[in-house]
Amino acid sequence: MKLECVSRRAVLGATAGLLGTGVSAGRGHEHGTYCGNKRNYLVIAGGSPTDVVEYQFVVSGRIQKSRRGGSAPVSDHGITADRGDVVSDDQSYVTGTIAGGIDAYSFTGRIIRFRISLTRRTVQRVKILLNGQRVFPDELGDNPAAETPVEFLDCNTARVIGEFEGIELNASFWDEAGIGTEILFPDPISGVTIFHPVEQFEPYPFTIESLRLDPNPIPVPGAPALYSADNPYAGPWCEREAFQFPNQLVITGGTPEDVISYKFEVSGSVKKSADADDLPIQGREVTVDKSDRITGKRVCGSVSGEVDVYRFSGEITDFCVDGSATIFLNGRRVCPREIGKPTKDRKRSIEYLDCDRAIVQGNFEQISIDTVWFARDGFATSFNVIGPVRGRTIIDRSNAGDIDDISGFVITRLSGFDEEFGEPVITVANPNLEECFQQIIPDPVQPFFEHCGPTDGGSNVTFAYDNPNNTELIVQSEFVGNATSEPPQTLEPGRNTFTVKWEPTTPDERLTWRLNLEPFAIDAQPTATSPPAADCATPTLNLRIDGCKLTNPTNRTVFVAFNFGGSNEGELTLQPGESFDFTNAGPVIELGPASTESNFGAAVGERVLIDGKKVFTVTDKQCLIA
Repeated sequence: MKLECVSRRAVLGATAGLLGTGVSAGRGHEHGTYCGNKRNYLVIAGGSPTDVVEYQFVVSGRIQKSRRGGSAPVSDHGITADRGDVVSDDQSYVTGTIAGGIDAYSFTGRIIRFRISLTRRTVQRVKILLNGQRVFPDELGDNPAAETPVEFLDCNTARVIGEFEGIELNASFWDEAGIGTEILFPDPISGVTIFHPVEQFEPYPFTIESLRLDPNPIPVPGAPALYSADNPYAGPWCEREAFQFPNQLVITGGTPEDVISYKFEVSGSVKKSADADDLPIQGREVTVDKSDRITGKRVCGSVSGEVDVYRFSGEITDFCVDGSATIFLNGRRVCPREIGKPTKDRKRSIEYLDCDRAIVQGNFEQISIDTVWFARDGFATSFNVIGPVRGRTIIDRSNAGDIDDISGFVITRLSGFDEEFGEPVITVANPNLEECFQQIIPDPVQPFFEHCGPTDGGSNVTFAYDNPNNTELIVQSEFVGNATSEPPQTLEPGRNTFTVKWEPTTPDERLTWRLNLEPFAIDAQPTATSPPAADCATPTLNLRIDGCKLTNPTNRTVFVAFNFGGSNEGELTLQPGESFDFTNAGPVIELGPASTESNFGAAVGERVLIDGKKVFTVTDKQCLIA
């Protein structure tokens, strides 16, 4: 590859890889557009004690370490505050590590740049959550690669799909003098192109900081360009050999009498290694033979009972073996046909990143998107067509169609078309459809009986419900019983109540509120039921009268309000079995407004029933029923 370059020499500080070396003119990504003083939360979780992951990021506002994850689905108790996680004095950038725990930060503004010590292959080792939503490293920052035809594979390898006259490649390298930076201007490209300018920096480690692309030549560094992409895997860790050669290929087999030959080619750099790590190849010696030749990106070698180990960057673009060899790629045993597919075969693909996000790689006239979700009134589906698309296209909420969900959505199937209304040339269903579907089912509404009481011609019954979702639901429901009105169909978030008039026909009748949650894929149909009608109506206390003595024969405490025909009023409390003698109480006693525990007794403004009568009179010390 012919290169023109502009070189700068500088001994940069620890933030060189973080702040970058290129001049960018990108646009803010949807995940990073947070303005004003809004408090945002970034959560980083993963790694392990034997797989420590480093990260760095810069924001336009201020950062502080947090012991909370915001809306992220993680336990705040698991969030750590480590000494190795450092916020700069001006609170604009962070350097940290994660080794199996959870780091959380709150910040204002937006994320300008994000870097992490992973590769495209290992990116799943860490989960990143921005304001509760899972994101990937290449989606963060002002110049996210996910919005461009650029896919960074590791520290120093990038793949570009498309035709471009102008290419600006910003790189950093490490030599005896420290950190240097260089801007390269490669020749025009078309189709699928791998960028790995190792010849420019040998023998020193280097990293691609960013790529800028334009259909027209880019005359000077920083001139306007159609695409600007930052490498999320670039950082100071790239100086280490493990990141210059992040992948491992192990080949073993054969005998001295049965020599197995092999050859392969990579898109990045390759070197022989004497370390097979912990692979199950006991009894075989790892060798570094002169007969195993490396020429640029190509390797030719053989095994006759020993083990050959290689470290490389980028991808294996071609592989063949003459014989029955055992092969391990990055610790996983593979068959020869699984590796070394030509890059052109990888040009067009569909990969699901999450339930509601996917990557379409390649050029298509149309992409059809099938989705399922739950609206306020239940299960819903949608279908959308976008296109034409070129290079790397992210499918997510922004282009998945007209979705008005209450609890998330799922992409069920994606299809690519070379011509409008033609047959699809590729169709990929969501491999985790059932699991994803379970995740978006709304939380069920729970109904409750609250209380009941008497009213003219019947009873008032109050029901309550708890809707744990963040939006109202339109739920089909019904009353079983002689209610005079229908239950509400719109159930608001949180705990709410409503009251209905009930006209029971028997003392034992109950009123039941039954909800139908089947439209929300919830099999259980919850109900709430009132007590018997006799317990909700105006009760007859049946207090016993014996001469001038009033006795409470029930097992309930009774409270009675009474007056003496004027302003002289009082209250009487009769415990179960207790009596009161009105002989000396006064000339007239009228039992008026009363109430009892457990909703027994008359409502305020009514008179207590005593053996079916409403007035109890005392005349000349002789007690009569009026």
